[in-house]
Amino acid sequence: MLLGFKKDVQRIGLYYKEFNIPVKTIQADSLRSDNVRIFIDEPIEVNLDRLMTGNTNDPVFGQINTTLYAQFLPPLIRAKLKRENVSLDRVTLTLMHDYYFYGDTTVESSHTFQVKKISRQGLSRDINFFTKSEVTVQETPIGEATWTFNPDSIRKHITLNNDKNTNNNVFDSLYFELDRKFGQELLDSVLTIKDTLDVEQVEKFLRVFRGISVVPTSSNLVMGFNPGNIKSKVTVYYFYIEGGQAKRGKYVFTFGVPYCVSYTNINYNRSGTNLSNVTSKYTDYDVGDGYSYIQSGTGLFFQAGFNRIL
Repeated sequence: MLLGFKKDVQRIGLYYKEFNIPVKTIQADSLRSDNVRIFIDEPIEVNLDRLMTGNTNDPVFGQINTTLYAQFLPPLIRAKLKRENVSLDRVTLTLMHDYYFYGDTTVESSHTFQVKKISRQGLSRDINFFTKSEVTVQETPIGEATWTFNPDSIRKHITLNNDKNTNNNVFDSLYFELDRKFGQELLDSVLTIKDTLDVEQVEKFLRVFRGISVVPTSSNLVMGFNPGNIKSKVTVYYFYIEGGQAKRGKYVFTFGVPYCVSYTNINYNRSGTNLSNVTSKYTDYDVGDGYSYIQSGTGLFFQAGFNRIL
């Protein structure tokens, strides 16, 4: 350990002292990927506002598959309606892109995703979720959508969103029409909530609606979404009778970052790549592609390239 300090007003002295400190290595096979509030040193906090879903085949690192999981909150603003006067119209899911894309972004491509309900234990604030954490979902999807990636449009939208004129911003999203039975369940749950939404009622809601997963079924891009964006939401549209007239309303369920739990599962397959034989931790590997690789304790690969030696 090196200690540097000011010896007097004229000189800076540099001294060292050896400390006998027990060395411990903490090994993990994945990294935390949940979007919850992490208190580092109050009042500082860190929110990880990114979810990813999609697949890609990296020429170096092999097949990479990602799936997002997320809870959502009951609506904070609710109209006081009688159950007998309300009927479901439709239910939708919107996820706002944060313009992170990993894969071949040079060509136009189509990507299909399914929405599935989380079952069993589900998500919980009492559990840390990592890139390898697995959550059980119901097999039957409650929604499906196809989104087209156009590199020219995406570049144009990023440019518009980064200029100083906020009036020309363009927002891209992944949009689903969800199963009506699921929508009816959400509508019924809202209509039973008391006038004041307290913590007890939120926890009760989360025990019933454990969350959703967005699973790629046909994709060659990993893409990022922002659950903290107010436009990322589940929306239940309904009809109601007021004063003898039919009217239309909606309930909005947000992903509640950082109160609600959401995370990204990431798995990979190195088969058929130069890295397939990189298995031992903390060992240098020269696989003949001009790079040296080290398998770290986290299960991720670190890559170092030396193109110029001075």
